[in-house]
Amino acid sequence: MLLATGTTGSVGKHLLGAIAVKSRLEDSLESTTREFLELKPTVIIHLAGITSVRLIEENQDLSFRLNIGGALRTMEAFARAGGQRFIFASTGHVYGKTTPNRYARENDKPEPHSIYAKHKLLAETKLSQRAQELGIKLVVARIFSVFGVDMANHYLASKVFKETRSSVGNTEYSKIENGGDIRDFMEPFEVARRLELIAKTKRIDQQIQILNICTGVPASVKQKVLNANPNWPEDKINTNFSSLPHLVGSPELARQFLGV
Repeated sequence: MLLATGTTGSVGKHLLGAIAVKSRLEDSLESTTREFLELKPTVIIHLAGITSVRLIEENQDLSFRLNIGGALRTMEAFARAGGQRFIFASTGHVYGKTTPNRYARENDKPEPHSIYAKHKLLAETKLSQRAQELGIKLVVARIFSVFGVDMANHYLASKVFKETRSSVGNTEYSKIENGGDIRDFMEPFEVARRLELIAKTKRIDQQIQILNICTGVPASVKQKVLNANPNWPEDKINTNFSSLPHLVGSPELARQFLGV
């Protein structure tokens, strides 16, 4: 049986055939274990967590408690219920910068910049240690940039699509920062599909496996904005680079295991 946490989120709502976990990240180990014992899962996709960079920076203790502690409690309860494969949704931001001639590979040394990425990397480390102790398999899915309709408010896509819908007859557009940054974008449903493939495949037999969830196709933030709304004024798109100007992943290992 396939379970999933975070099924109301931007990616989670596109999962098909996964039973939503009702327990929350702040719930006790005992209560989460009771739910899992009733469901008898074999695989779980763990998407739940705080994803707003601003909220995490302002509430680092909360992020640590939920994004790291909550993930560990979920794994513990899952293992107690006989679970076998734990899929953890991490982020490509753990790699830090990439260069135009070399994209991030799973064995690259992580160099996270933001608190969000640092907490995700710490969660990866602690989950890997605990998975080995519990004797279950862990797949770390490092998801790169997600861009699609109906995403949470703190994502760039949400801002772009909401303003596109409201801009009919309205000449006011917000300023888009970091328009020159290069990213590796995927639609939410594409990410969900790859997570489902990870859940189903029998090709992954390592106890700990890291997989990049990405396309390997670079695109600028400006390109994504103008593709979504060609009428967006270019003078409203700041093309200055941020501290993370280039972040693109290599999808070769995922292709090997998942055939995508």
